[in-house]
Amino acid sequence: MSAFALARGMGWRGLARLWQHRWVPQDPLVYEERYRWTQASVTALAVCSVFVLIAIAALTMPLLLRVAVAAVFGCGAFLCVIVPASRRVALRIDANGITLGGNPLRYQGTTRVVPWHEVQSVFLWRRGPGVRYISVERTPDASPLSPDGTGKADRPALYLAPDPQVPSPTLRVGTTRGMQAFSIDDARLSDIIARYAPSTRIVNLG
Repeated sequence: MSAFALARGMGWRGLARLWQHRWVPQDPLVYEERYRWTQASVTALAVCSVFVLIAIAALTMPLLLRVAVAAVFGCGAFLCVIVPASRRVALRIDANGITLGGNPLRYQGTTRVVPWHEVQSVFLWRRGPGVRYISVERTPDASPLSPDGTGKADRPALYLAPDPQVPSPTLRVGTTRGMQAFSIDDARLSDIIARYAPSTRIVNLG
């Protein structure tokens, strides 16, 4: 669609409002990141797509193996697309605390909000040289994340990266997010946390 046709459809005033909204400065009292395309997510999609094409084209490969490879990597490709395309909130820090966005396929059920009185530390770390993670360390008296405290959300984040180990044994899967489909501004993160919880420790390990 041409710009002229778009303008006729929306009206010039509508376009002006859209343009104005595009350049509205971010709220200094809120820091928010949404799922989006990153180098990591594009790379993962490319790798999954290559394996799917190999499974389709490799006629000498046993049929069951071809189907299995295509299914596994096809599912991976789907997730590589659906997460950044969802544009859901991946991270939000405001007066209420720290919100860690969940899986877009089960967003409400997997999103975690950690109120400031439960936030003890924030860790930024990497799984080896690859994916960067953000973890919120909660206070010892914080209630379990899962109904009975034995669910996946309450498992130690060691489960995510057994080698090398995560930076603290108190970190949990439910309050840890891999930044495959979003990234953060370290300076803004530090500034907004200092505004609402100046005593919160920020441990930046890379």
